[in-house]
Amino acid sequence: MGLYRAELGDPGKARALLDRAEALGTQSGEVALLNAETLALLGDLPASRARLATARKAGIAESLIASNTVFRRLGLLAQEQ
Repeated sequence: MGLYRAELGDPGKARALLDRAEALGTQSGEVALLNAETLALLGDLPASRARLATARKAGIAESLIASNTVFRRLGLLAQEQ
């Protein structure tokens, strides 16, 4: 839901939902991947990179990350860092 709030231009609510998702402590890879995209859309690229690293460590496939147009457009892919 945080991703949608970011896309709708509501950064405060997006960050609040991001924090709630991470606090749940479940599905860490998937949550990190979605939060990376949310943070990228909010312009927080260092935090987005940190979430991408968490997603990778949790086993999210690089092909899934690389297929994301937001990550590609903003230069957040592993070979672009």
